[in-house]
Amino acid sequence: MKVLQVIHGYPPRYNAGSEIYTQTISRELARRGHHVSVFTREEAQFSRDYTVRADADSDDPRIRLTIVNMPRSRERYQHEEVDGRFAKLAEEFGPDLVHVGHLNHLSTSIIQVRNSKGFPWSSRYTISG
Repeated sequence: MKVLQVIHGYPPRYNAGSEIYTQTISRELARRGHHVSVFTREEAQFSRDYTVRADADSDDPRIRLTIVNMPRSRERYQHEEVDGRFAKLAEEFGPDLVHVGHLNHLSTSIIQVRNSKGFPWSSRYTISG
């Protein structure tokens, strides 16, 4: 299964509850053979707003990160630029499931983008086995 995680930060850049939860779930999904991609953000002051870069989880290179830069505009609720970056990633990755963990500092309209594209979604996980 292809799982696309959406979270407003990802370790090691951000290390609070939802970020660590997303990383833990992502690692377990990858360990079980699922393909995991994470859409997240960073605040690189010396890079242009909304630039995107690719990275991987620091301990599990199977987990691909797509990181959008938002150093100056994270306090707004909606960002067309972020929505566009998310849509592009989702279309390229072709997820079987989109899990939205936390949209603070990203864009609340990611939900509308996800819905308009018809991607299956979840707001929580149950991992068994």
